[in-house]
Amino acid sequence: MKSLILSLLLMTASALYAQNKISYLKMDRTACFGRCPVYTVELMSDGGVYYNGMKNTEFVGKREAHLTPQQMQKFFKQIAKYKLSTAQSTYKPISTDLPHMHLNFTLNGQLKAIRNAESGPKFLSDIGKKVDSLLNTLSWKESREAVIEGQEPVLQIGLGADKTAAMVVEEQPMFPGGDQAMLHYISSNMIYPKAAADHKIQGNVICGFTVDANGKIKNVKVVKSVEKSLDEEAIRVIESMPNWKPAKRNGKPVDTQLNIPVVFTLN
Repeated sequence: MKSLILSLLLMTASALYAQNKISYLKMDRTACFGRCPVYTVELMSDGGVYYNGMKNTEFVGKREAHLTPQQMQKFFKQIAKYKLSTAQSTYKPISTDLPHMHLNFTLNGQLKAIRNAESGPKFLSDIGKKVDSLLNTLSWKESREAVIEGQEPVLQIGLGADKTAAMVVEEQPMFPGGDQAMLHYISSNMIYPKAAADHKIQGNVICGFTVDANGKIKNVKVVKSVEKSLDEEAIRVIESMPNWKPAKRNGKPVDTQLNIPVVFTLN
């Protein structure tokens, strides 16, 4: 009987992971009325960990560390045990003076954003604790994308609705119709390169680009590469986007730099 129960539990856990397969995770911790650490961290399926400390952190600036893909998948499986599909996209903050935690991840090939996750179910806060615990175990080095000292930081966005402002703007840049419309545009216009599909090549291509003061897309480049044909397709899709609503600073439109992961996954 015990063996049967154990088997059922293992089957349930396997089914849950199969239902909630994660291939990307981004966490933002925001400022508070005090000395709360402000930072962003991104976890990639290939094992890459990218950290940007902004304020009240052990180090300010961009750092990176690396796990093996197998180690990262093991960590993602721990996160996948939670009921992620039940989470709302936004929770009402308990207090505006407290730090907020925003989560973005790729769940079963779909991008999902959770804003103010600290005010949601306890398991969302547990995810944040697991990510922070992981960060403490890693060996960090200065990122190749580190900001040059004295250079004004720029706005960056991750997945879904969440945007983390390193440069203070009153209005953030926006794809026509919002972030969900942007995700739909990318998925609808992406053409998976046949050779890459045949060889089962998958991954997240991170593209950086500028939305200028007129809303036009400029200077698209690959910040994190997966494979040449996937990189080229990600650039093509980003370059084909319609004009965005530009960011505003001091009431005037300004150029902003964005980073967006373009997810290539085979079902």
